[in-house]
Amino acid sequence: MKISAYLNTPLKHFGLERAYALLAEIGYDCVDSNCTFFDTRKPFADTVFNRPAAEFEAAFRAELAAARAAGIAVGQTHAPFPTYHPDPAAYRTFVECQKKALYATALLEAPYMVLHAAVPMAWSPDTYPDYSRSLNYALLEELLPVAHSCGVKIALENMPGVKYTTGSTPALIEYIDMMDSPDLCACFDTGHSLLSGEKVGESVRLLGKRLEVLHIHDNSGLPGDKKMQPITGDQHLPPLMGKLDWEDFGQSLADIGYAGTFSYESIIKAPADYYPIVERMQFAFAQALIAKYGL
Repeated sequence: MKISAYLNTPLKHFGLERAYALLAEIGYDCVDSNCTFFDTRKPFADTVFNRPAAEFEAAFRAELAAARAAGIAVGQTHAPFPTYHPDPAAYRTFVECQKKALYATALLEAPYMVLHAAVPMAWSPDTYPDYSRSLNYALLEELLPVAHSCGVKIALENMPGVKYTTGSTPALIEYIDMMDSPDLCACFDTGHSLLSGEKVGESVRLLGKRLEVLHIHDNSGLPGDKKMQPITGDQHLPPLMGKLDWEDFGQSLADIGYAGTFSYESIIKAPADYYPIVERMQFAFAQALIAKYGL
């Protein structure tokens, strides 16, 4: 099984070329690219998404060149987020950014783009699930043909918190089955699942063959019955730093015959000098879990 690193932290510490080279030195096969220009929080700001096509393409071709120079691949990307805006003009900008991100994913030669569902209720409980469902149906119906033309598969991600759109594993399954498309699969985020009060192994087994992409990280879960916004607890910790049941997670991947990449989305909060030490520990943990469960 290939092992994938989260590019953001080394990118911020070392820049594009050195980040890729370092991850390759550690032993990673590929990366999850979620670069700073994959961001729609300021939809009309001067980002690469709003620049001429040649400049847009050049940014991603430069990243591909850095990956190739290091002998490492881009295994998946993360679409711009958030995915929804209440202002219609801003929302259309968001949708067009998603289409550009699919093209960017193809430029990076990555097979998957991870997508957050549109969450019109933001971080409030979703009291209008039918509206959310229809909104996301329309969004996916528009994006999936673009994904197909780009040769990219959209991996819809579970959100943190059971009361939110695709916040539970059954809701994620419902959305994927609703579209019934070969260009759509599941991205299972272990930390988000913990923040939905789920048992991670059970969720993996429910997803079964729908599961093709992972976001692996740990967190402290929701403390008791305390009501809090899930985003607050989305700590993106390295493995063994939170409450995730790693043994059940590893066994569940084996149970469903998971054939994808072991892809981290943990954020290593360490100074540049110490970052490689923690990253090597993460890599060694992935190797151990993969070996233990024959993944």
